[in-house]
Amino acid sequence: MLLLKGEFGPVTVTAPAAKPKAARRTRPVPAADESPGPGRLERRRHRRKPWRRRPRPQRPRDFTLLWTGSAVSQIGALNMSTAAPLLALTLTRSPVFAGWVLAVGTIPGLLLHVPAGLVADRVDRRKIMSVCQAVRIVVASVLAAGLLLLDDGKEILLITAIAADGCAVAFYHVAETVALRHVVPRDTLHPAVGKNEARQHMAVLLGRPLGGTLYAFGHMFPFVFGVLTALVSCLSLRWMRTRDFRAIKNPASGAMADDAHEKHDKATPKHPQTPQDDPQQSSGILAGLKFLAKDRFLRGTLGACALANFLFQTVMLLLVVRAQQQSLPGSAIGLLLATSGLGGVLGSMLAGRRPPRASPRKIVIICGVLWLVLILVVAVSQSAVFGLMAWGACGFLGAQINVTLSFYELTEVPPHTQGIMAGFNRFLTTGATSVGALCAGYIVAAMDADGAAILAAGGFTVVALAIPLLLAFDHLPRIRPSARTLAKDPGTAG
Repeated sequence: MLLLKGEFGPVTVTAPAAKPKAARRTRPVPAADESPGPGRLERRRHRRKPWRRRPRPQRPRDFTLLWTGSAVSQIGALNMSTAAPLLALTLTRSPVFAGWVLAVGTIPGLLLHVPAGLVADRVDRRKIMSVCQAVRIVVASVLAAGLLLLDDGKEILLITAIAADGCAVAFYHVAETVALRHVVPRDTLHPAVGKNEARQHMAVLLGRPLGGTLYAFGHMFPFVFGVLTALVSCLSLRWMRTRDFRAIKNPASGAMADDAHEKHDKATPKHPQTPQDDPQQSSGILAGLKFLAKDRFLRGTLGACALANFLFQTVMLLLVVRAQQQSLPGSAIGLLLATSGLGGVLGSMLAGRRPPRASPRKIVIICGVLWLVLILVVAVSQSAVFGLMAWGACGFLGAQINVTLSFYELTEVPPHTQGIMAGFNRFLTTGATSVGALCAGYIVAAMDADGAAILAAGGFTVVALAIPLLLAFDHLPRIRPSARTLAKDPGTAG
Protein backbone atom coordinates (compact mmCIF):
# COMPACT_ATOMS: atom_id res chain seq x y z
CA MET A 1 0.00 0.00 0.00
CA LEU A 2 1.37 3.43 -1.00
CA LEU A 3 0.37 6.88 0.42
CA LEU A 4 0.55 9.74 -2.16
CA LYS A 5 -0.17 13.39 -1.72
CA GLY A 6 -2.77 14.64 -4.18
CA GLU A 7 -4.50 17.94 -4.83
CA PHE A 8 -7.41 17.14 -2.56
CA GLY A 9 -5.49 15.29 0.08
CA PRO A 10 -3.63 12.08 0.46
CA VAL A 11 -4.53 9.30 -1.93
CA THR A 12 -4.12 5.68 -1.05
CA VAL A 13 -3.04 3.34 -3.87
CA THR A 14 -3.22 -0.39 -3.41
CA ALA A 15 -0.72 -2.51 -5.39
CA PRO A 16 -2.19 -5.48 -7.23
CA ALA A 17 -1.67 -8.76 -5.54
CA ALA A 18 1.07 -10.91 -7.03
CA LYS A 19 -0.15 -13.92 -9.01
CA PRO A 20 0.71 -17.22 -7.41
CA LYS A 21 3.30 -19.26 -9.28
CA ALA A 22 1.91 -22.09 -11.26
CA ALA A 23 2.50 -25.43 -9.67
CA ARG A 24 5.20 -27.44 -11.37
CA ARG A 25 3.80 -30.28 -13.39
CA THR A 26 5.30 -33.51 -12.24
CA ARG A 27 4.73 -37.00 -13.59
CA PRO A 28 3.24 -39.26 -10.95
CA VAL A 29 5.62 -41.92 -9.76
CA PRO A 30 4.12 -45.38 -10.28
CA ALA A 31 3.85 -47.64 -7.32
CA ALA A 32 6.14 -50.60 -6.92
CA ASP A 33 3.51 -53.04 -8.15
CA GLU A 34 2.39 -50.88 -11.08
CA SER A 35 3.94 -50.72 -14.52
CA PRO A 36 4.98 -47.28 -15.82
CA GLY A 37 2.62 -45.59 -18.26
CA PRO A 38 3.42 -45.06 -21.92
CA GLY A 39 6.29 -42.72 -22.57
CA ARG A 40 6.51 -39.92 -25.10
CA LEU A 41 7.91 -42.19 -27.80
CA GLU A 42 5.15 -44.73 -27.33
CA ARG A 43 2.44 -42.04 -27.46
CA ARG A 44 4.02 -40.67 -30.61
CA ARG A 45 4.13 -44.14 -32.12
CA HIS A 46 0.42 -44.59 -31.46
CA ARG A 47 -0.29 -41.27 -33.20
CA ARG A 48 1.74 -42.34 -36.25
CA LYS A 49 0.32 -41.47 -39.62
CA PRO A 50 -1.70 -44.36 -41.08
CA TRP A 51 0.07 -44.10 -44.44
CA ARG A 52 3.49 -44.67 -42.96
CA ARG A 53 4.79 -48.14 -43.70
CA ARG A 54 5.60 -50.28 -40.71
CA PRO A 55 8.85 -52.21 -40.79
CA ARG A 56 8.56 -55.84 -41.82
CA PRO A 57 9.54 -58.52 -39.33
CA GLN A 58 13.01 -59.86 -39.95
CA ARG A 59 13.35 -63.37 -41.27
CA PRO A 60 14.96 -65.85 -38.86
CA ARG A 61 18.52 -66.80 -39.71
CA ASP A 62 17.74 -70.51 -39.84
CA PHE A 63 14.89 -69.96 -42.28
CA THR A 64 17.20 -68.02 -44.60
CA LEU A 65 19.71 -70.88 -44.52
CA LEU A 66 16.99 -73.49 -45.07
CA TRP A 67 15.45 -71.54 -47.95
CA THR A 68 18.79 -70.89 -49.66
CA GLY A 69 20.03 -74.45 -49.30
CA SER A 70 16.74 -75.91 -50.55
CA ALA A 71 16.61 -73.53 -53.53
CA VAL A 72 20.15 -74.37 -54.61
CA SER A 73 19.56 -78.09 -54.08
CA GLN A 74 16.35 -78.06 -56.12
CA ILE A 75 18.03 -76.23 -58.98
CA GLY A 76 20.79 -78.84 -58.96
CA ALA A 77 18.33 -81.74 -58.90
CA LEU A 78 16.31 -80.34 -61.83
CA ASN A 79 19.54 -79.67 -63.70
CA MET A 80 20.52 -83.34 -63.36
CA SER A 81 17.05 -84.64 -64.25
CA THR A 82 17.15 -82.56 -67.44
CA ALA A 83 20.64 -83.67 -68.45
CA ALA A 84 20.10 -87.39 -67.74
CA PRO A 85 17.80 -88.16 -70.76
CA LEU A 86 20.11 -86.15 -73.02
CA LEU A 87 23.06 -88.21 -71.84
CA ALA A 88 21.07 -91.42 -72.36
CA LEU A 89 20.35 -90.45 -75.96
CA THR A 90 24.02 -89.64 -76.51
CA LEU A 91 25.19 -92.97 -75.09
CA THR A 92 22.69 -95.32 -76.76
CA ARG A 93 20.85 -93.37 -79.47
CA SER A 94 17.73 -95.07 -78.11
CA PRO A 95 14.62 -93.04 -77.17
CA VAL A 96 13.36 -96.07 -75.24
CA PHE A 97 16.39 -96.05 -72.94
CA ALA A 98 16.04 -92.27 -72.51
CA GLY A 99 12.42 -92.81 -71.48
CA TRP A 100 13.50 -95.43 -68.94
CA VAL A 101 16.04 -93.02 -67.47
CA LEU A 102 13.36 -90.35 -67.17
CA ALA A 103 10.94 -92.80 -65.54
CA VAL A 104 13.55 -94.16 -63.12
CA GLY A 105 14.18 -90.64 -61.86
CA THR A 106 10.46 -90.04 -61.30
CA ILE A 107 8.89 -93.32 -60.17
CA PRO A 108 10.99 -93.92 -57.00
CA GLY A 109 10.17 -90.47 -55.73
CA LEU A 110 6.49 -91.05 -56.41
CA LEU A 111 6.44 -94.35 -54.53
CA LEU A 112 8.58 -93.14 -51.63
CA HIS A 113 6.68 -90.01 -50.62
CA VAL A 114 4.48 -91.79 -48.07
CA PRO A 115 7.37 -93.79 -46.49
CA ALA A 116 9.39 -90.56 -46.43
CA GLY A 117 6.59 -88.88 -44.47
CA LEU A 118 6.52 -91.78 -42.03
CA VAL A 119 10.27 -91.46 -41.45
CA ALA A 120 10.01 -87.67 -41.10
CA ASP A 121 7.57 -88.11 -38.21
CA ARG A 122 9.92 -90.44 -36.32
CA VAL A 123 13.45 -89.22 -37.10
CA ASP A 124 15.13 -85.83 -36.75
CA ARG A 125 14.17 -84.02 -39.94
CA ARG A 126 17.41 -82.08 -40.11
CA LYS A 127 19.39 -85.33 -40.07
CA ILE A 128 17.19 -86.72 -42.86
CA MET A 129 17.94 -83.71 -45.03
CA SER A 130 21.68 -83.89 -44.28
CA VAL A 131 21.86 -87.61 -45.12
CA CYS A 132 19.93 -87.08 -48.36
CA GLN A 133 22.30 -84.35 -49.49
CA ALA A 134 25.32 -86.49 -48.58
CA VAL A 135 23.87 -89.32 -50.71
CA ARG A 136 23.37 -86.91 -53.60
CA ILE A 137 26.96 -85.71 -53.33
CA VAL A 138 28.28 -89.29 -53.51
CA VAL A 139 25.95 -90.26 -56.37
CA ALA A 140 26.73 -87.23 -58.53
CA SER A 141 30.47 -87.53 -57.85
CA VAL A 142 30.55 -91.22 -58.84
CA LEU A 143 28.53 -90.51 -61.99
CA ALA A 144 30.76 -87.60 -63.05
CA ALA A 145 33.90 -89.64 -62.40
CA GLY A 146 32.47 -92.64 -64.27
CA LEU A 147 31.68 -90.52 -67.32
CA LEU A 148 35.27 -89.29 -67.31
CA LEU A 149 37.10 -92.56 -66.61
CA LEU A 150 34.94 -95.49 -67.76
CA ASP A 151 34.64 -96.78 -71.29
CA ASP A 152 31.94 -99.41 -70.72
CA GLY A 153 29.07 -99.65 -68.27
CA LYS A 154 28.08 -95.99 -68.41
CA GLU A 155 24.45 -96.89 -69.12
CA ILE A 156 24.09 -99.00 -65.96
CA LEU A 157 25.89 -96.36 -63.91
CA LEU A 158 23.60 -93.64 -65.27
CA ILE A 159 20.32 -95.40 -64.54
CA THR A 160 21.49 -96.47 -61.04
CA ALA A 161 22.67 -92.98 -60.15
CA ILE A 162 19.47 -91.30 -61.34
CA ALA A 163 17.34 -93.76 -59.34
CA ALA A 164 19.36 -93.13 -56.16
CA ASP A 165 19.21 -89.37 -56.68
CA GLY A 166 15.41 -89.53 -57.13
CA CYS A 167 15.02 -91.44 -53.85
CA ALA A 168 17.16 -88.92 -51.95
CA VAL A 169 15.25 -85.97 -53.41
CA ALA A 170 11.91 -87.50 -52.36
CA PHE A 171 12.99 -87.94 -48.74
CA TYR A 172 14.54 -84.46 -48.66
CA HIS A 173 11.46 -82.68 -50.00
CA VAL A 174 9.07 -84.24 -47.47
CA ALA A 175 11.41 -83.54 -44.53
CA GLU A 176 12.02 -79.97 -45.70
CA THR A 177 8.29 -79.29 -46.02
CA VAL A 178 7.57 -80.10 -42.37
CA ALA A 179 10.87 -78.68 -41.08
CA LEU A 180 9.70 -75.17 -41.88
CA ARG A 181 7.75 -74.92 -38.63
CA HIS A 182 10.90 -75.60 -36.61
CA VAL A 183 12.62 -72.40 -37.75
CA VAL A 184 9.77 -69.92 -38.31
CA PRO A 185 7.51 -68.37 -35.63
CA ARG A 186 3.78 -68.00 -36.10
CA ASP A 187 3.82 -64.33 -37.16
CA THR A 188 6.10 -65.06 -40.14
CA LEU A 189 4.93 -68.58 -41.02
CA HIS A 190 2.51 -67.55 -43.75
CA PRO A 191 5.07 -65.37 -45.62
CA ALA A 192 7.60 -68.18 -45.24
CA VAL A 193 5.19 -70.66 -46.87
CA GLY A 194 4.71 -68.21 -49.74
CA LYS A 195 8.47 -67.83 -50.20
CA ASN A 196 8.87 -71.61 -50.24
CA GLU A 197 6.23 -71.97 -52.93
CA ALA A 198 7.84 -69.19 -55.01
CA ARG A 199 11.20 -70.91 -54.60
CA GLN A 200 9.87 -74.10 -56.16
CA HIS A 201 8.55 -72.29 -59.22
CA MET A 202 11.77 -70.30 -59.63
CA ALA A 203 13.83 -73.48 -59.37
CA VAL A 204 11.81 -75.03 -62.20
CA LEU A 205 12.30 -71.93 -64.36
CA LEU A 206 16.07 -71.88 -63.75
CA GLY A 207 16.99 -75.56 -63.27
CA ARG A 208 15.79 -77.06 -66.54
CA PRO A 209 17.36 -74.49 -68.91
CA LEU A 210 20.56 -74.62 -66.86
CA GLY A 211 20.77 -78.41 -67.27
CA GLY A 212 20.60 -78.17 -71.04
CA THR A 213 23.10 -75.31 -71.13
CA LEU A 214 25.68 -77.09 -68.96
CA TYR A 215 25.26 -80.29 -70.96
CA ALA A 216 26.13 -78.37 -74.12
CA PHE A 217 29.51 -77.47 -72.59
CA GLY A 218 30.30 -81.05 -71.52
CA HIS A 219 28.55 -84.26 -70.53
CA MET A 220 29.78 -84.27 -66.96
CA PHE A 221 29.26 -80.57 -66.14
CA PRO A 222 25.58 -80.92 -65.03
CA PHE A 223 26.58 -83.61 -62.55
CA VAL A 224 29.54 -81.64 -61.22
CA PHE A 225 27.11 -78.77 -60.69
CA GLY A 226 24.84 -81.21 -58.85
CA VAL A 227 27.71 -82.03 -56.47
CA LEU A 228 28.28 -78.34 -55.73
CA THR A 229 24.59 -77.59 -55.10
CA ALA A 230 24.21 -80.55 -52.71
CA LEU A 231 27.35 -79.41 -50.88
CA VAL A 232 25.91 -75.90 -50.45
CA SER A 233 22.73 -77.41 -49.02
CA CYS A 234 24.75 -79.55 -46.59
CA LEU A 235 26.66 -76.51 -45.36
CA SER A 236 23.48 -74.48 -44.88
CA LEU A 237 22.03 -77.28 -42.72
CA ARG A 238 25.29 -77.46 -40.78
CA TRP A 239 25.27 -73.74 -40.00
CA MET A 240 21.76 -73.74 -38.53
CA ARG A 241 21.48 -72.86 -34.87
CA THR A 242 18.37 -74.99 -34.33
CA ARG A 243 19.53 -78.55 -33.80
CA ASP A 244 16.48 -80.55 -32.73
CA PHE A 245 14.01 -81.05 -35.58
CA ARG A 246 12.20 -84.03 -34.08
CA ALA A 247 8.39 -84.18 -34.02
CA ILE A 248 8.41 -86.82 -31.28
CA LYS A 249 11.09 -86.57 -28.65
CA ASN A 250 10.50 -89.87 -26.92
CA PRO A 251 8.01 -92.24 -28.56
CA ALA A 252 7.87 -94.40 -25.43
CA SER A 253 6.69 -91.59 -23.17
CA GLY A 254 4.63 -89.74 -25.74
CA ALA A 255 6.41 -86.44 -25.04
CA MET A 256 6.03 -84.00 -27.88
CA ALA A 257 9.14 -82.03 -28.75
CA ASP A 258 7.15 -80.25 -31.39
CA ASP A 259 10.06 -78.09 -32.54
CA ALA A 260 12.70 -75.91 -31.29
CA HIS A 261 9.69 -73.64 -31.48
CA GLU A 262 9.27 -74.31 -27.79
CA LYS A 263 10.87 -70.92 -27.16
CA HIS A 264 8.23 -69.12 -29.23
CA ASP A 265 5.89 -72.06 -29.91
CA LYS A 266 3.50 -70.12 -32.05
CA ALA A 267 3.77 -72.03 -35.28
CA THR A 268 0.96 -74.43 -34.46
CA PRO A 269 -2.01 -74.27 -32.13
CA LYS A 270 -1.91 -76.29 -28.95
CA HIS A 271 -3.59 -79.62 -29.67
CA PRO A 272 -5.18 -81.10 -26.57
CA GLN A 273 -3.38 -84.16 -25.33
CA THR A 274 -5.83 -87.05 -25.61
CA PRO A 275 -5.15 -90.77 -25.69
CA GLN A 276 -5.54 -90.59 -29.46
CA ASP A 277 -2.55 -88.24 -29.62
CA ASP A 278 -0.25 -90.78 -27.96
CA PRO A 279 2.49 -91.35 -30.56
CA GLN A 280 2.48 -95.09 -29.88
CA GLN A 281 -1.19 -95.30 -30.88
CA SER A 282 -1.65 -92.56 -33.48
CA SER A 283 1.66 -91.88 -35.23
CA GLY A 284 2.05 -93.51 -38.62
CA ILE A 285 0.15 -94.14 -41.82
CA LEU A 286 -3.04 -95.18 -40.02
CA ALA A 287 -3.04 -91.98 -37.95
CA GLY A 288 -2.57 -89.91 -41.10
CA LEU A 289 -5.46 -91.69 -42.83
CA LYS A 290 -7.71 -91.18 -39.80
CA PHE A 291 -6.91 -87.49 -39.64
CA LEU A 292 -7.43 -87.14 -43.39
CA ALA A 293 -10.80 -88.89 -43.06
CA LYS A 294 -11.87 -86.48 -40.30
CA ASP A 295 -10.63 -83.27 -41.94
CA ARG A 296 -13.01 -82.42 -44.78
CA PHE A 297 -10.92 -79.47 -45.97
CA LEU A 298 -7.82 -81.58 -46.51
CA ARG A 299 -9.50 -84.49 -48.21
CA GLY A 300 -11.66 -82.23 -50.39
CA THR A 301 -8.80 -79.98 -51.45
CA LEU A 302 -6.38 -82.84 -52.12
CA GLY A 303 -8.98 -84.69 -54.18
CA ALA A 304 -9.79 -81.60 -56.26
CA CYS A 305 -6.09 -80.77 -56.78
CA ALA A 306 -5.33 -84.34 -57.87
CA LEU A 307 -8.08 -84.25 -60.51
CA ALA A 308 -6.97 -80.78 -61.65
CA ASN A 309 -3.33 -81.87 -61.98
CA PHE A 310 -4.44 -84.81 -64.12
CA LEU A 311 -6.43 -82.52 -66.44
CA PHE A 312 -3.71 -79.86 -66.60
CA GLN A 313 -1.43 -82.25 -68.47
CA THR A 314 -4.02 -82.58 -71.24
CA VAL A 315 -4.45 -78.80 -71.34
CA MET A 316 -0.69 -78.27 -71.65
CA LEU A 317 -0.40 -80.76 -74.50
CA LEU A 318 -3.44 -79.19 -76.15
CA LEU A 319 -1.76 -75.76 -76.09
CA VAL A 320 1.42 -77.20 -77.62
CA VAL A 321 -0.57 -78.89 -80.42
CA ARG A 322 -2.45 -75.69 -81.22
CA ALA A 323 0.80 -73.69 -81.22
CA GLN A 324 2.29 -76.13 -83.74
CA GLN A 325 -0.86 -75.95 -85.89
CA GLN A 326 -0.42 -72.17 -86.00
CA SER A 327 3.26 -72.61 -87.00
CA LEU A 328 4.62 -70.79 -83.97
CA PRO A 329 8.41 -70.92 -83.47
CA GLY A 330 9.97 -73.07 -80.77
CA SER A 331 10.84 -70.03 -78.68
CA ALA A 332 7.16 -69.03 -78.57
CA ILE A 333 6.17 -72.56 -77.50
CA GLY A 334 8.81 -72.46 -74.76
CA LEU A 335 7.42 -69.13 -73.56
CA LEU A 336 3.96 -70.67 -73.61
CA LEU A 337 5.07 -73.44 -71.27
CA ALA A 338 7.00 -71.04 -69.02
CA THR A 339 4.03 -68.76 -68.32
CA SER A 340 2.67 -71.26 -65.79
CA GLY A 341 5.89 -71.02 -63.79
CA LEU A 342 5.91 -67.23 -64.00
CA GLY A 343 2.31 -67.12 -62.83
CA GLY A 344 3.21 -69.48 -59.98
CA VAL A 345 6.03 -67.18 -58.83
CA LEU A 346 3.78 -64.12 -58.85
CA GLY A 347 0.94 -65.98 -57.14
CA SER A 348 3.23 -67.31 -54.41
CA MET A 349 4.75 -63.91 -53.70
CA LEU A 350 1.32 -62.30 -53.52
CA ALA A 351 -0.16 -65.05 -51.36
CA GLY A 352 2.74 -64.84 -48.91
CA ARG A 353 2.61 -61.09 -48.33
CA ARG A 354 0.11 -61.36 -45.48
CA PRO A 355 -2.32 -63.96 -44.10
CA PRO A 356 -5.54 -63.95 -46.16
CA ARG A 357 -8.70 -62.48 -44.68
CA ALA A 358 -10.87 -65.10 -46.34
CA SER A 359 -11.08 -68.62 -44.95
CA PRO A 360 -9.10 -71.41 -46.65
CA ARG A 361 -12.36 -72.95 -47.83
CA LYS A 362 -13.42 -69.77 -49.65
CA ILE A 363 -9.99 -69.37 -51.28
CA VAL A 364 -10.08 -72.91 -52.70
CA ILE A 365 -13.67 -72.52 -53.95
CA ILE A 366 -12.91 -69.19 -55.66
CA CYS A 367 -9.77 -70.58 -57.31
CA GLY A 368 -11.69 -73.63 -58.54
CA VAL A 369 -14.36 -71.47 -60.18
CA LEU A 370 -11.71 -69.24 -61.80
CA TRP A 371 -9.91 -72.34 -63.06
CA LEU A 372 -13.11 -73.35 -64.85
CA VAL A 373 -13.43 -69.90 -66.44
CA LEU A 374 -9.83 -69.98 -67.69
CA ILE A 375 -10.14 -73.50 -69.13
CA LEU A 376 -13.31 -72.44 -70.93
CA VAL A 377 -11.28 -69.60 -72.46
CA VAL A 378 -8.72 -72.14 -73.66
CA ALA A 379 -11.43 -74.44 -75.03
CA VAL A 380 -13.34 -71.75 -76.90
CA SER A 381 -10.48 -69.55 -78.11
CA GLN A 382 -8.18 -70.74 -80.87
CA SER A 383 -5.60 -68.00 -80.24
CA ALA A 384 -2.26 -69.01 -78.75
CA VAL A 385 -1.98 -65.60 -77.05
CA PHE A 386 -5.19 -66.12 -75.07
CA GLY A 387 -4.05 -69.64 -74.28
CA LEU A 388 -0.74 -68.29 -72.99
CA MET A 389 -2.47 -65.77 -70.73
CA ALA A 390 -4.94 -68.35 -69.42
CA TRP A 391 -2.18 -70.89 -68.75
CA GLY A 392 -0.18 -68.33 -66.75
CA ALA A 393 -3.28 -67.38 -64.77
CA CYS A 394 -3.87 -71.08 -63.97
CA GLY A 395 -0.38 -71.21 -62.46
CA PHE A 396 -1.14 -68.08 -60.45
CA LEU A 397 -4.28 -69.64 -58.96
CA GLY A 398 -2.53 -72.95 -58.34
CA ALA A 399 0.10 -71.15 -56.25
CA GLN A 400 -2.66 -69.56 -54.16
CA ILE A 401 -4.13 -72.99 -53.40
CA ASN A 402 -0.71 -74.51 -52.64
CA VAL A 403 0.18 -71.76 -50.15
CA THR A 404 -3.22 -72.04 -48.47
CA LEU A 405 -2.98 -75.83 -48.25
CA SER A 406 0.61 -75.83 -46.93
CA PHE A 407 -0.17 -73.21 -44.28
CA TYR A 408 -3.23 -75.21 -43.21
CA GLU A 409 -1.17 -78.39 -42.86
CA LEU A 410 1.50 -76.64 -40.77
CA THR A 411 -1.01 -75.04 -38.41
CA GLU A 412 -3.89 -77.52 -38.13
CA VAL A 413 -2.33 -80.98 -38.50
CA PRO A 414 -0.87 -82.43 -35.26
CA PRO A 415 2.95 -82.29 -35.24
CA HIS A 416 3.45 -86.05 -35.11
CA THR A 417 1.43 -86.61 -38.32
CA GLN A 418 2.61 -83.66 -40.42
CA GLY A 419 5.25 -85.73 -42.20
CA ILE A 420 2.85 -88.46 -43.29
CA MET A 421 0.30 -85.81 -44.34
CA ALA A 422 2.95 -84.10 -46.49
CA GLY A 423 3.70 -87.53 -47.99
CA PHE A 424 0.03 -88.07 -48.85
CA ASN A 425 -0.10 -84.60 -50.39
CA ARG A 426 2.89 -85.20 -52.66
CA PHE A 427 1.82 -88.74 -53.54
CA LEU A 428 -1.67 -87.68 -54.67
CA THR A 429 -0.68 -84.51 -56.54
CA THR A 430 2.52 -85.85 -58.10
CA GLY A 431 0.92 -89.18 -58.94
CA ALA A 432 -1.98 -87.44 -60.69
CA THR A 433 0.50 -85.35 -62.67
CA SER A 434 2.46 -88.44 -63.76
CA VAL A 435 -0.65 -90.39 -64.76
CA GLY A 436 -2.06 -87.34 -66.53
CA ALA A 437 1.15 -86.89 -68.52
CA LEU A 438 0.96 -90.56 -69.54
CA CYS A 439 -2.68 -90.33 -70.64
CA ALA A 440 -2.59 -86.86 -72.24
CA GLY A 441 -1.06 -88.10 -75.50
CA TYR A 442 -3.67 -90.84 -75.90
CA ILE A 443 -6.50 -88.38 -75.14
CA VAL A 444 -5.36 -85.79 -77.69
CA ALA A 445 -4.64 -88.47 -80.31
CA ALA A 446 -8.05 -90.13 -79.87
CA MET A 447 -10.21 -87.01 -79.58
CA ASP A 448 -8.14 -84.43 -81.55
CA ALA A 449 -7.57 -80.90 -80.18
CA ASP A 450 -11.20 -79.80 -80.06
CA GLY A 451 -12.39 -82.98 -78.38
CA ALA A 452 -9.60 -82.76 -75.79
CA ALA A 453 -10.58 -79.14 -75.08
CA ILE A 454 -14.20 -80.18 -74.47
CA LEU A 455 -13.03 -83.00 -72.17
CA ALA A 456 -10.82 -80.61 -70.18
CA ALA A 457 -13.66 -78.10 -69.85
CA GLY A 458 -16.01 -80.83 -68.66
CA GLY A 459 -13.45 -82.11 -66.19
CA PHE A 460 -12.90 -78.68 -64.66
CA THR A 461 -16.65 -78.20 -64.47
CA VAL A 462 -16.69 -81.29 -62.26
CA VAL A 463 -13.83 -79.83 -60.19
CA ALA A 464 -15.57 -76.47 -59.74
CA LEU A 465 -18.83 -78.15 -58.69
CA ALA A 466 -17.22 -80.80 -56.50
CA ILE A 467 -15.07 -78.45 -54.39
CA PRO A 468 -17.99 -76.75 -52.55
CA LEU A 469 -19.69 -80.11 -52.03
CA LEU A 470 -16.56 -81.78 -50.70
CA LEU A 471 -15.78 -78.88 -48.36
CA ALA A 472 -19.33 -78.25 -47.18
CA PHE A 473 -20.46 -81.69 -46.02
CA ASP A 474 -18.84 -84.18 -43.73
CA HIS A 475 -20.29 -87.63 -44.44
CA LEU A 476 -17.79 -89.66 -42.45
CA PRO A 477 -18.49 -90.12 -38.73
CA ARG A 478 -16.24 -88.44 -36.24
CA ILE A 479 -13.72 -90.83 -34.73
CA ARG A 480 -14.13 -91.15 -30.96
CA PRO A 481 -12.01 -92.88 -28.32
CA SER A 482 -12.74 -96.55 -27.74
CA ALA A 483 -14.41 -97.85 -24.61
CA ARG A 484 -11.10 -99.26 -23.36
CA THR A 485 -9.44 -95.89 -23.77
CA LEU A 486 -12.24 -94.13 -21.92
CA ALA A 487 -12.00 -96.67 -19.12
CA LYS A 488 -8.30 -95.91 -18.71
CA ASP A 489 -8.80 -92.13 -18.73
CA PRO A 490 -12.39 -91.17 -17.74
CA GLY A 491 -11.44 -87.48 -17.87
CA THR A 492 -11.56 -87.51 -21.66
CA ALA A 493 -15.18 -88.63 -21.86
CA GLY A 494 -16.51 -85.09 -21.94
